[in-house]
Amino acid sequence: MHVRIHLCSDQAKEGSKAEPDTSGRLREIIAVLKKYDYDDGITPEITVSILQDLGPTFVKLGQIASQQAAYLPPAYCDALAKLRSRVAPMDIETVHAQIEKDLGKPVRELFASFEEKPLGSASIAQVHRATLSDGTVVAVKVRRPGMVDTVAGDFALTERILDKFARKGSGGMDLKGLIAELEQTSRVELDLTNEANHPDRFWQNNLCREKAGSPRCCRDLTCEAVLTEDFVTGTEVSDTDFLRTLSMEERERLAGLVADNFASQILTDGFYHADPHSGNVLITDSVPEKNGR
Repeated sequence: MHVRIHLCSDQAKEGSKAEPDTSGRLREIIAVLKKYDYDDGITPEITVSILQDLGPTFVKLGQIASQQAAYLPPAYCDALAKLRSRVAPMDIETVHAQIEKDLGKPVRELFASFEEKPLGSASIAQVHRATLSDGTVVAVKVRRPGMVDTVAGDFALTERILDKFARKGSGGMDLKGLIAELEQTSRVELDLTNEANHPDRFWQNNLCREKAGSPRCCRDLTCEAVLTEDFVTGTEVSDTDFLRTLSMEERERLAGLVADNFASQILTDGFYHADPHSGNVLITDSVPEKNGR
């Protein structure tokens, strides 16, 4: 048995802060708010619908708010949690147009096959399974069009509103600090080359480790708005039905392999996976070729 560890990086980089014209976006927000009936107050369901209509920046704010049980009633946390999976996907024509715009060639020339149905759709990007000309199966992450300008405008507008109406520490939360940190994180996430750089370093760190590996980025099919990397399949380490098919000795070896790898990341590499949930640690019959692309 082997393990493959999938790394998505949220590490930050320095960059200049955008100061876009927010007047048009403010009109859009007001138009969205006017769509809803508030006679019975703002219910959890209306809150979710408003955030979805307002777009990715506000969806992300809602996702963060869903985890603030100390400040929000349970009904609101439960409703907002749906924003993590309830993001409408881009149509395939938009996806193809984005890839051609950013990589300079039609999808049919870049990939031997490209599945229309996305593997997942999030507020910033969505992922499709594809195949390269050499038969390598890859995951292609495509950023939604207009995201950079939209997110920059939303944060600029939100900061101006907070400057006028919110006090630092209001309700026990530093709202302005939260927005500033979220803006920095979002700017990093919007540039998919950041997400490509760190998995490549992670892959390199695991070259000398037997029975452990991770996906590697396909650099000639990656840019700021498109990320292409090895498509990883396997059994999640939390799959108890599978684990029951293993002997106690095999389970102990597997647990030792995972523990040793994560200890090496922290103690030897000084560069570690910060989101080691079961979906990011898979059991496979083999690891990727160490020489790779």
